[in-house]
Amino acid sequence: MIELWPLWLIPVLVVLGIGVSAWLVHSRVELPAHFRIKLIAGEEVDPVDLALLSRYDEELAQLGFEKVGDFEISGVAGENLHRVFVHRSDNTEATVSVFVSGLRKIPHLEFYTRFQNRGSLSTDQAVLPNYFEIPPEREIQRFPGLGSAKLYPLHKNKVAELAAAGRNPVAVSKESVFRYIEEDQQELLNYQIEKGFLLADAEGDLLRPSWKFALYFIVRNLDPIPFGIGNLKLVSVLLACAAIMFGFFAFARFGEPGRLLSQFGLVPPGDNYAVCAAGALIGGLTLGFIIQRRGFLWAGLIAVAGLFIFIHNLFPNDWIIILIAAQAGFVGNRIFESRLTRSPTRLPGQLMVLIALTVIGWLIIMGK
Repeated sequence: MIELWPLWLIPVLVVLGIGVSAWLVHSRVELPAHFRIKLIAGEEVDPVDLALLSRYDEELAQLGFEKVGDFEISGVAGENLHRVFVHRSDNTEATVSVFVSGLRKIPHLEFYTRFQNRGSLSTDQAVLPNYFEIPPEREIQRFPGLGSAKLYPLHKNKVAELAAAGRNPVAVSKESVFRYIEEDQQELLNYQIEKGFLLADAEGDLLRPSWKFALYFIVRNLDPIPFGIGNLKLVSVLLACAAIMFGFFAFARFGEPGRLLSQFGLVPPGDNYAVCAAGALIGGLTLGFIIQRRGFLWAGLIAVAGLFIFIHNLFPNDWIIILIAAQAGFVGNRIFESRLTRSPTRLPGQLMVLIALTVIGWLIIMGK
């Protein structure tokens, strides 16, 4: 029989983690009630951030956009840097923002056109989830990782389609764009208050997330579909890593691994555990490295499927393979980060946990 209590413990811990995280968002996060832009001179921008923003200068210039300047949002903590461009003839604004993802800073491009009926169209690269409630008159197109040369035609085509239906774009210029952004974002903040997502303090100067927003924010972050990766690539990677894990699991079940591993002194059930753990490690590390976000979740889910299809009752406490696969997904993500930053500060801790899980699995299985 499969020991089910560890599987029941996982959702309990997940629910507890969601509750604690939502409380932190509800009690600690503050936003200014009035959206105001602070312009930033070029010499004030961090060189790393400047390099990220500048990636798009030439690309957008070739599409007909003029650079306006850089700004931050007054009163907002954390990464808060944006560069604005305008396309006068198309009445479209482009904004490149710098966000933090793990240890990385990543640029995010959005094309935005506002219409005279107060509606709008946004087309972006979808590198992060959208956390705000969006009014029905605001349309959003999200294309994970798509470059500006392909992204802008998609935006223009949709604008043309909406214009043909009688929705005329509002004129935008270098002189008006910052006022345009302030008004637009203030309307969005007011909508969050109206819907009960944000609550104003007694003085009306600050906004705090409601419990409704806090829970939405946490659950949105647990969305199993990682941002920044196309659907075809995601499915291909999941299938490839499932094939790796299931191949090892099937070999453990049907391939008599004891014959191959007996020369290393491995005897049942240790031989089966060694093969399954190897599959979970290789599959999880590969998955976490390629898709980065949600790698732990998908690796764990693939291992759950493999547990019930191939390795149930193959050795005691087989649920440990799920934890090893999920943790390997974490480590794969940390390896990817370390390769980018050349500073593996977050890798050793997760790697030690993975090693410890693998050793603990061996001890509890061989102790039976």
